Amino acid sequence: MKKGNKIIKFLKKVLNIKWWSSTILLVSFLIGLFLLIFTVNNTYKYFSKNELLHDISDKYNTTQKRYIKETADTILVKPIQSNKIYSKKSNTEYNVISKSQESFQLGDIGDFLGGYFGILIGFTGIAFTFIAFWVQYMANIQVQDQFKLQQFENQFQKMVDVYLNNKDKFSIIGYKNPNNSKVELITNSGNTLNAQIASVLQDKENWRSSAQPENKRPFIDYVTRDQIVFQKFVVELKVIDRVFREAYKQQNNLSEANLTDDIKEKIFIVAYHTFFKGLNKYSKEYEENRIVTGIDANSMLSAFEILKDLRKIYKIDGTKEYENFYQGINTEWKTLWLKVNYEPFKGYMHFLPQYYRNLFAIVKFVVHADSKLNLNNSDKLKYLRILRSTISDYEQVMLFYNWRSKIGENWENDSNKFFTEFKMIHNLKKILLIDDSIDIFTILRIPTEKQGDFFEDLNFV
Repeated sequence: MKKGNKIIKFLKKVLNIKWWSSTILLVSFLIGLFLLIFTVNNTYKYFSKNELLHDISDKYNTTQKRYIKETADTILVKPIQSNKIYSKKSNTEYNVISKSQESFQLGDIGDFLGGYFGILIGFTGIAFTFIAFWVQYMANIQVQDQFKLQQFENQFQKMVDVYLNNKDKFSIIGYKNPNNSKVELITNSGNTLNAQIASVLQDKENWRSSAQPENKRPFIDYVTRDQIVFQKFVVELKVIDRVFREAYKQQNNLSEANLTDDIKEKIFIVAYHTFFKGLNKYSKEYEENRIVTGIDANSMLSAFEILKDLRKIYKIDGTKEYENFYQGINTEWKTLWLKVNYEPFKGYMHFLPQYYRNLFAIVKFVVHADSKLNLNNSDKLKYLRILRSTISDYEQVMLFYNWRSKIGENWENDSNKFFTEFKMIHNLKKILLIDDSIDIFTILRIPTEKQGDFFEDLNFV
């Protein structure tokens, strides 16, 4: 099937009307010039070697120069000897003059040229009629192809418009605390992370119960919209992933350096499902259905407990900063930032699935465009570049994580190469990733020669 498509494309390329229009004119001119030279040359050779007669009687090569034009149509001429001709009507016998040259009149030249060029012009007319029909046929095909391409571009633009309209509607109604309160955890307390967060929550609740009414909710209304929504998504996903890592490290008595890539991937998948479906929904599904995650149950339940307490604290006073929350790969203490302006961990199944379906449909529409459009990969990249120009850096990061979570696995697999070949993830800022220690080149199996422009900030590679 693929071989047949290649043959059809080759024939269309060979029979392209632009190529034919110039080639036909050139070939026709050369053929006409050749036939003209050939005809003149051979006509000259033939008639120059023979005898031009000026009297019709000489046409019969007779010894008597009689005017026989009036009887030429009815005369019966037959040879009676090898050197005589006898006319029955006039009862006359003529002696035949033997000549080495053929004899002709000027009219014979006209008869020759008329017969010769009559056939030639007839065949030439047939040929040019066929060419005219063929050129018109190719022109019709070209018009149809242009019409199909125009239909494709119109459909592409409509799909992009729908995608942009849906994205413009993204907004999260929330609140923020202008005081930006923070918490400093005790590094040598000996308490578990769950216990420390629970203690912070208790302190916050005690404060709220004793505070004056006007201070109980130090918030201002705030709406997160447009591309900032995806920026907050990255922050929220990073928090969830870190909490699951810390819970796993705590339950299994491991350090950051002891976490393998396989464990990190399993933890991330759990974290993304929590982000995507929402803490309440996913934790309920896990506890009721005992979903197999590759992470032990104690770590899962511990992480759920920490996340619920973090959300309660945020709802009380909007705490965004937790100092000494975890230790990095070099055992240095690091801060957890929950910098969102709305109640976190609620899930986003009300618009994220539609967003990714719209985006996937557009990319698939371009990549798997009708073969009759004759779009090569460069042409397809041109259209996808237009689409990608509407996608922010944070959207690209979240698109990558949607694929890595297995929810959007069709973006990059054996059948679709939307990331590596068609560059829907391109020129990323690696610093925006929730874990910049992961090797995206290995995860996506990107060859060395294509790694140069995958990240914008190469200093972080």
